Amino acid sequence: MRLVRGFNFMGKSSMLAVRAFLFGALWLALSACESPSSVTVDYSSFSALASLNQGDTFYIQPSDAQATSTEFNNYAASIARRLSDKGWYRVSRSDNARYIVLLDYGVSGSETHAGSTPIFGQTSAGGYGAYGTYSAPTYGVVGSRSYSFILHQRYFEMKVLEKANHVPVYEIKSTSAGSSPTFGQVAECIFDATLEYFPVQTAGRRGVVMEECGK
Repeated sequence: MRLVRGFNFMGKSSMLAVRAFLFGALWLALSACESPSSVTVDYSSFSALASLNQGDTFYIQPSDAQATSTEFNNYAASIARRLSDKGWYRVSRSDNARYIVLLDYGVSGSETHAGSTPIFGQTSAGGYGAYGTYSAPTYGVVGSRSYSFILHQRYFEMKVLEKANHVPVYEIKSTSAGSSPTFGQVAECIFDATLEYFPVQTAGRRGVVMEECGK
């Protein structure tokens, strides 16, 4: 008569431990990456605007470098649409504006992240011993898989000044790290997340789906 020991191959607790370890390793490798279909934005604002007065006028003032930039004109139009949806009105001359809006944006740098994740598999076959006892197969780490990815640091800043005295009344800054190497690829998503609560003072993190950005 043969005795069978440990026929359950891997106990439930062992399987759960292996799965938890694997999930943790994968999470560490992928947590910094944005999904190809979404963008995560961190934002923080300061506001002296208690509320928005419907019909208040604003002028988006370009810097010297932005004055001849088609890219800036596209972003300015996009941001103006969002401010207009809040009740403000864009004017084409600063003389007619109550508020001056200043913009800054771009990619500040990039970081390469590299490492490895474990590969799990069977480490021993198990079987019957000399006295008819049975040993279950064992499982564990049998190798590793390398990964490498680049995160690009995108940023956006907007400041609103009272035109009459040039006193700042609103300022917001946002950052987003992801695989897109240019600001333009994710600009609409960053604007959506950053200006959602304008002009309320707030801070937080928001993930937006790229297919829905700018709509």
